[in-house]
Formats: sequence, structure tokens, C-alpha cells
Amino acid sequence: MLRQRVFVAAVLLPLGLAVLWVGGWVFWFVGQGMLLLAAHEYLKLWEHQGWHPARGASLAGVAALSTALYVWGPDARAWAVLVAWVMLLLAWHVVRYERSGGQEASAFVAALGGVVYLGGLGGLLLALRNLPHGWFWMLLALFTVWSGDSGAYFVGTAWGRHRMSPRVSPKKSWEGFAGHLVSGTLAAGLWTWLAQQWGWAPPAFSPLAGMATGLYLSLLTPLGDLGQSLFKRQAGVKDSGHLLPGHGGVFDRIDSWLWAGPLLYGLVRLLFPDLG
Repeated sequence: MLRQRVFVAAVLLPLGLAVLWVGGWVFWFVGQGMLLLAAHEYLKLWEHQGWHPARGASLAGVAALSTALYVWGPDARAWAVLVAWVMLLLAWHVVRYERSGGQEASAFVAALGGVVYLGGLGGLLLALRNLPHGWFWMLLALFTVWSGDSGAYFVGTAWGRHRMSPRVSPKKSWEGFAGHLVSGTLAAGLWTWLAQQWGWAPPAFSPLAGMATGLYLSLLTPLGDLGQSLFKRQAGVKDSGHLLPGHGGVFDRIDSWLWAGPLLYGLVRLLFPDLG
């Protein structure tokens, strides 16, 4: 399993970095593809339980909302897209209930959850690339998550004794969480220092600020992992998909990214407006 994980990561990492570097429509296209694959897996989790969210409308909503956020950020136009899709999905499920009954209210909630969770959070993750120094901010988020996950895995495997959430994710431990905090924080500081040497980081953003940001992200992003595990536990499946050997599905891979992107986007826009 570990060998598969390492091989897949070794293949995808340089491709992902190249797409991030190029940015523009190439980045948008690849990012949209990932979000739609994750949304497809998300909808299957509900279908596995007998609920049937409006698949086409949900996928279109994810694409529309994430694109609006990527292009405009969280302004009134993006909110208008979200409101439009709330109304569309509700109308769709009302009509479907009128025709055949069933659990259409629950299906509507699941469909709307997918649009907000994957289209909304995913759109803010993509929007991070459009900020000034977007290459730096994107990699700050991703390196923090990757390093934190690796630290959690190795520390938890070696010393994990106290389970964090045994029902939702039996293998996660508080010791692993501590490893996540340390490795994510250090990776963020190291990336900030390296980016400064290469001229990619905002001049006023120090390695110490990078470490503080890494700690902030490392404290909160594990909830994205736990939340995605909750979806899978209720559906009674181990992975959201099987597209990536050793990693599961796309939704399995981007669960923490979906939190890291919006958390960092909000931090940059609110606390560092002169940097972002």
C-alpha cells in the first residue's frame, strides 16, 4: 500500500506543480476536473444509501459556483450563482417528489451540500491561485497539508495510542495529530524561506509568519479529513473511489485541501490585504 501511494504521488506531484506554475485556463481546467470527479464520488456515497441527488444539476452547480469564485472571488456575483443553484435544485426535487414521491427533501439537502462543499470550498481553493503571489499561497497550503498528512501517518503508525475519533476514523490518533502539527508548521516555514530566496514570496511575509500560518492550517485542516471519513462511514465504504491506487478516490485526496484553500484565502484577504 505504501509503495503504491509513493508511486502515484511521485507521478502526480510534478504534473500538479507544472499545472500550478502555468496557472490560467490550464489550472482552471485541471482544477475543475478534480472537483467534478470528487463531486461524482460524493454523489455516489449518497446513492449508495438510497438517496438520489439531482446528479446533472449538482455537477453543473459545482462547476458554476467554483468557476464564479475562481473568476470573481466571493463577491455578489458568486453569491448570485449560489442562490440560483439553491432555487434550481429545490425546484428539481419538488417536481420529482410530485411525480414519484420518495426521499426528495433529503436528496435536495445532499445535492445542495455537494454544491456548497465542493463548489464553494473548492472554488475558494482555486481562487487562491488568482491572488497576487498566488503560486506561493497555493503551495503554502498544499505543502502544509502534504507534510502534515505525512507527519501524522508516520508518527501515528509508530506511536499512535490514543484514538482521536474511533468511530469516524479508527486509525487517527492524537499522537498522529501532534505529528501533523509539527510537520505542517515546519514545512510552511521552510517553504516560505525557500520562496523568499527565489523571489516568489511577498517580501513582508517572513518564515515566522509562514510557520504561524502553517500552524493555523494544521490545526484546522484535519477536520476536512474527518468530515470526509464521516461521509464514507455512513455510506459503509472504505474509500470514495478507486481512481488513484493506494489513495482511493479524488475526494479522498482533496478532503483537507478543500479546507486549506478557503482558510488561507480568508486569512490572506482579511489579515494581509497588502500581501494578497
